[in-house]
Amino acid sequence: MRSPSLKLTVIGKQPEWVRILLALVACALAIALELLIDRATGDIVFPFLTGFAALIWCVVWAGARPSIVAMAVLTGWSIFDLHRHGAPVAGIFARCAIFLLEGTLVSVGSSLIRRAARETALNDTSWHRQLVETSAEGIWVHDERGVITYANAKIAEMLGVGAEGLAGRNVEEFFLPEDQSVERIRAANLRQGRREQFDRRLRRTDGSEVWALTSCSLINLSDGIPGLLSMMTDITERKRAEYALRRSEERFRNLFEGVLEGVYQSTPDGRILAANPMLLQMLGLANEAEMNDVNIAHDLYVDKQIRPRLLEQLERDGGFQNVEYELRRRDGQIITVLENARVVRDETGGVLYYEGTLTDITPRKRIEEQLRQAQKVEALGRLAGSVAQDFNNILTIITGFAQLALSELPPSHAARSSTEQVLQAADRAMALTRQLLLFSRRQTPAEKSLDLNFALDQSEAARQGGLTVSLCSEPAPVYAKQEQIEPIVRGLSDNVRRNFPSASLEARVELTDLDEEFCWRCGAAQPGRYVVLSIGNLRSATAADLFAQPVPAVLRAGESTATGLSATYAIVAECGGFILTGASRASFHVFLPWAVAAEVYAMPPAPVLAGETILLVEDEPLIRELSRDMLERQGYRVIIASNAKEAEQISGSTGSFDLLITDTVMPNITGQELARRLRTVHPGLKVLFISGYAENPQTREEGGPEGSAFLQKPFSADSLGRKIRQMLSRAE
Repeated sequence: MRSPSLKLTVIGKQPEWVRILLALVACALAIALELLIDRATGDIVFPFLTGFAALIWCVVWAGARPSIVAMAVLTGWSIFDLHRHGAPVAGIFARCAIFLLEGTLVSVGSSLIRRAARETALNDTSWHRQLVETSAEGIWVHDERGVITYANAKIAEMLGVGAEGLAGRNVEEFFLPEDQSVERIRAANLRQGRREQFDRRLRRTDGSEVWALTSCSLINLSDGIPGLLSMMTDITERKRAEYALRRSEERFRNLFEGVLEGVYQSTPDGRILAANPMLLQMLGLANEAEMNDVNIAHDLYVDKQIRPRLLEQLERDGGFQNVEYELRRRDGQIITVLENARVVRDETGGVLYYEGTLTDITPRKRIEEQLRQAQKVEALGRLAGSVAQDFNNILTIITGFAQLALSELPPSHAARSSTEQVLQAADRAMALTRQLLLFSRRQTPAEKSLDLNFALDQSEAARQGGLTVSLCSEPAPVYAKQEQIEPIVRGLSDNVRRNFPSASLEARVELTDLDEEFCWRCGAAQPGRYVVLSIGNLRSATAADLFAQPVPAVLRAGESTATGLSATYAIVAECGGFILTGASRASFHVFLPWAVAAEVYAMPPAPVLAGETILLVEDEPLIRELSRDMLERQGYRVIIASNAKEAEQISGSTGSFDLLITDTVMPNITGQELARRLRTVHPGLKVLFISGYAENPQTREEGGPEGSAFLQKPFSADSLGRKIRQMLSRAE
């Protein structure tokens, strides 16, 4: 920084030899001027006049030393000029002495005056410099090219350099690359006279950033060169605080808008002040503008008495949690919500607003209702299963003794027809109990495949219904159980017989491949290989004849209920299949997916054997006596026991027996536990479990397929005999 008073002279600006040269030039000009005047006027001009003028010029513009040199030169010229014009010697020396004295006084006086003026100027600007140096603001001055000519200690501290290290460096070194263009625009605006205050980002020498509140002004440097002065206040901490606040607000906004619950603020009079997108979606509102048209008290609550009670609780307790009620959406749909809320008050205790959250629990309420219904159905199923099991015991007695009586009656006996009617009624009752049992239990997917040829050949329903059975020449594996095939055969054959009493019914097993075109028309299957079980008045028809129908007649859920085939439809769907109906519903065709690469049950031979010993364990006296009668008529030796304890005693006292027949449910013990105990004494003992329930009681855990089997009540003497022969034949 330079004082303006120093600009009045050139002292200190030029080298001394230049200033002496200027003094000599001034002397030469004074001498030339004198000679010119002498020639022009013809009179002799006193040389000290022009010499003194040159001396004064040298004192003002050249300085003290050049002035003394000029004074010596002019004195010598004056002596020469006066002597040349014949002036007395005494006069010459007197005048030269006076000239030297005056010149010395002028030179020394002007030097003292200049020194005093310089010291005064320096004293006048020292406090300005001290103010700039000790300022809490960073200050730098740079020229138009951006070269720093001055920088105080504060700006050096802000940039992490020494004050002397900034001079001569370009300001662009401290700007970030992305800010360079902005800084150039700001400099151009300042040169056009537009002043502004702005936030500037600077780069420290260690690479970190510092923010500064900056104010710039145009100034003139030495010799009128324009420059730019910038005053900067460090606001880095403020910027960090603003950034942290902005991030906090952003996180809160993201939380408010992204939370999966409806968040709101509302006034006591029912206006919604704020709501997040989830609440708008929950209420069926497209945007916040629609929210302004909603009044909570009048538009949302299904029960208008809910809001007054909630406001009363808010005033009393200051909040509430997990309050459940119903709201009406903008589209009229009713939803169930769970609310948590609190009241926000001002300094005087007045209510500012209410805030809280709403959770849409409508799907959960539906699931809870479905669970309650399922529990009711399950309870009803258990009741139906218990009733059906007891009824099966009764039907076993009725059908067993009726069959025994029928076998003793000759064809012409008057009671034979009545006995046959009893058996027919018992068959219908058995179909009813089977439907109850299907309703009472949960089917599980078959763990292995079943050959439908074998299942149909062993079907009691096909035998009792008088169906002509035609089996497939190839294995026909399906993912189903024997106890699932039985009700399918019985249900479909009974349905056809009710509509066509005199028709000759047939059951046929075939293999077929369904293509995409047929499945698209059918709408109930995926392309692939299927096993087809056809039942009804088939005549010469095959499953392939169904493919020619423009729209295959698929049995639907509603139709199955109307035709009394709801249980059959459910079983087929459970096995992954579907049912097509023939013309006039004279036949049904069950399509079951072919079990690829699955284990297939082969049909074992059933040779007629007799004379084996059977241990029969049954707690129902009539069933026990009936079963013994059936078995003894077929030539078996039967040992009976009424309970598990008696069976264990017999097992310990009897040498051996070939087969154990036991009910799965007995007082204090299960049939499985009894079989396990007896097998410890008789390893490899064959066990036939009988039960009024339709599901297999996991008998295979007791010894595998060769070790146990299952027979459902009610059973006939023929089905009991066939099952025993199958089991005993495996032992051979």
